[in-house]
Amino acid sequence: MRGLRDAPAPPRRAAGGAGRGALLLAALFAFALPARAQTPDSTAAPPAAPPPVTEPAPEATPADSVEVGGAAVLPRPSVAPFGPAPGRPVTPVPALTAALAVETLLADRPGAFAYAASAPGRVGGVAFDGLGLDLPALALDGRPYTDPFTGAPRYDLLPAAAVGPLRLVGAAFGRPGGVAAAVRPFRLGVPVTEIRYGAGGEGVQQVSGTHAQTRRPPAFLRGGSDDARLTGTLHVANRRSNGVAAGGTLRHLDVLGRLLLTRPGLAAELGVVHADRTVGARLGVVAAAGRDPFDGLFLETAAVPDAAATRRTLRTEAWARARLPVFGATPLDVGGAVAFQRLVVGEGQADTLRLSGRRLTAFAEQAGRAGAHRLSLRLDVVAEGAARSRLVAPGLRVERDRDDARLDLHLALRDSVRLGPLALAAEGGASRLGGALVPTAALRAEAGPLYADVRYGGRARARVDAGGLAGRFEPSPGDGERALAAEAGLALRGGPWRLALRAYGARRTGVRELVATDSAAFAFALVPGALREGGVGVSAGWREAARRGFYVRGEGTARALAGAEDGLPARLDAALPRAWGALRVGVRAEGVGDGVLDLDLAAVGRAWSAFTGRRIEPTTGLLALPAPAGPFAIALPAQATLGLEATATFSERASIFLRYDNALAERVTTGAAVLQGEPLAPHVLRFGVFWALLD
Repeated sequence: MRGLRDAPAPPRRAAGGAGRGALLLAALFAFALPARAQTPDSTAAPPAAPPPVTEPAPEATPADSVEVGGAAVLPRPSVAPFGPAPGRPVTPVPALTAALAVETLLADRPGAFAYAASAPGRVGGVAFDGLGLDLPALALDGRPYTDPFTGAPRYDLLPAAAVGPLRLVGAAFGRPGGVAAAVRPFRLGVPVTEIRYGAGGEGVQQVSGTHAQTRRPPAFLRGGSDDARLTGTLHVANRRSNGVAAGGTLRHLDVLGRLLLTRPGLAAELGVVHADRTVGARLGVVAAAGRDPFDGLFLETAAVPDAAATRRTLRTEAWARARLPVFGATPLDVGGAVAFQRLVVGEGQADTLRLSGRRLTAFAEQAGRAGAHRLSLRLDVVAEGAARSRLVAPGLRVERDRDDARLDLHLALRDSVRLGPLALAAEGGASRLGGALVPTAALRAEAGPLYADVRYGGRARARVDAGGLAGRFEPSPGDGERALAAEAGLALRGGPWRLALRAYGARRTGVRELVATDSAAFAFALVPGALREGGVGVSAGWREAARRGFYVRGEGTARALAGAEDGLPARLDAALPRAWGALRVGVRAEGVGDGVLDLDLAAVGRAWSAFTGRRIEPTTGLLALPAPAGPFAIALPAQATLGLEATATFSERASIFLRYDNALAERVTTGAAVLQGEPLAPHVLRFGVFWALLD
């Protein structure tokens, strides 16, 4: 069992190269400013995030062969390959950014708040618009990508450098909203290679490589057509960082392989994706005694309980998918997958807990038209086998097959139609969640600058909650969570200005929160009654699409939880700031020199109000409400961070990134933290490169 066995924190490492990095950023700013007078300013609306040069143009037709970055795009067959994920894109392509985690890209969306941990690139979770951290669904190519034991979305296990923009969906797998991702097609008429590398302070290292080739398949796969093509893709990525103090390390590896066959009348895909992620499973950094508790987090005399503990997650999923016309000309999309996941939590060389399980998924989706209506009927089947656990402790060894097998079913009918200026998208269906039948619905309406949407759904209880976890949590009865969420907004543009206003609200029942009962013990607790949370947000920009000169972009969110005067609702309300926001001030110079260099230099500030935050539960990685008292119950004051960014892009095929994160920490301010016991790494200078090769 865990206890408060203290290990001294190692001395803080100096921010090597930080001064040189600041001088380099200043030089880049000076270089970009004179370019402002060379070309008239553009104040057009900000364009959509450009796709990588290694992606085919979306306007290609079966009779076309368009040029993309000098490479000919293959003609589309009569049955198009699998397209992008559904929903509204809310992030750029992760590989084209300097982000160390996709959660930080999601947090740039107004209304989202990311709980960043000490190690750069490690994020404990993302809160969306009053919904629980573990309530939104996550899908990769239409398959559930949530944890089979906790039910939480596993953004951290995605093959980030291989996927396209992350998108928000109104409903998925019975849940009222979620995030959808899809592996990019990498389907051109020439070999495609993408290389991404980064390094920096706090042991930050990341490297990824993706290679794809499209060839004529063997004769037995062509179906008698010379238009058949077979695309093979291999992706490997590795990243790591150390973080502040002992026990905060991050080690991550993901591998993806895929074969995509397209020929007239058929598109078929086989693939496998594997992730191996190890993070420190310490209880947290304990503030040094004799100082202000928050300031004491950043001293070399701070202690680290269970600094040698680690949590390793291994996940392997193999899938198959096909599109073929069965009912008329519109193809039927069918697929299935099997996923294996293992959790290993240990201290030093001795494993203390192993938990393993498998998940089988299958789906079928048929699209069609009825007049102006675009319809889609989808069935998802998710079967999770009984998990197997093994607990090893001094004088104790327990192995058992858990009685927690599940079969969930999801049936949904979607309809979208445009009625003059009004665009409507609706979905209705039902889901079997943990043995309970739950109706699900989503409706979104857009008319000019106005939009509104409403969603209803739920989720089954986490298996580690309902069935317990040996040595960690006790099993308990109860139903799953149900949630009703709504949002409305207005977007205005005028000349160089943009303004967007939004309001959101959510009502949740049956909410079960993981809470800390003391420094080293945790339990699930039912929040009594219904939780009602609402908020407002504003997003504004000036000259965001300007090719030359300055631009500004900012956003802010304010929220409140009704009836949170005391007890568990009050602790839940204090876990998230009442207000937070970000401001980006930058200068851009496109077409520098011979027109092949684009520069973007910016200062990015983030701020949030005082709150108590959450704690990382060491065994599962879930975020828990801190105990009312103890070393992990200090007040996290209102804070602000500043980051400096420089990006140079060469002819759309190569980019160089320079980032100076949390530049004010330990210089102007003491430091910052958004999780109990996880001080953010101060003044981290890092460098990155993205390079696309078409050859």
